[in-house]
Amino acid sequence: MQPPEIAYWEVQRCWPDEAVAILGGGASLRQTQVDYLRDKCRVIAINRAWTLAPWADWLYACDADRFWAWYPEALAFDGTKVAVRKVWMNPEAWRQLKALTDAGVKVLRHSSRECPCGARHEGASPDPAVVRGDNSAFQILSVIAHTGVHTVLLLGVDMRGRHWHGGYDLIGTPDYGS
Repeated sequence: MQPPEIAYWEVQRCWPDEAVAILGGGASLRQTQVDYLRDKCRVIAINRAWTLAPWADWLYACDADRFWAWYPEALAFDGTKVAVRKVWMNPEAWRQLKALTDAGVKVLRHSSRECPCGARHEGASPDPAVVRGDNSAFQILSVIAHTGVHTVLLLGVDMRGRHWHGGYDLIGTPDYGS
């Protein structure tokens, strides 16, 4: 199968000298924290954190083949929606990725394409169309390096467990308290 044409996104220097808050999906994230951020800085919601901040600037979900299928309502998010192309693509993954781009989701490439031997890349990618890392929190740090932000706040990036956006059998979804 010939892969469909995908228009990959290139992150622009859109927030020079601004602050950005990244909302992870960890159990420590609280609605009161999210509410406090509104109109004070840029906000990027990772995965289901967008439900706490539907007004966020970006929604970032690296699991292009899972998150968007599990939460199709996220496609109605008004801000910029961003996903990452999987490293190894089968015909179904190409079809899903093309459907996401047709729905307005911006797609970035993963750095493993630079080094298909499986080696990990560290730090931010010098290419604004390529992300590095194995999870959304790590990847979004690689991405926002190109926006020009000067301050990054991490909320709900608890560094425990694996996934907190549901859909995975071995974990639960946290109860975002108030």
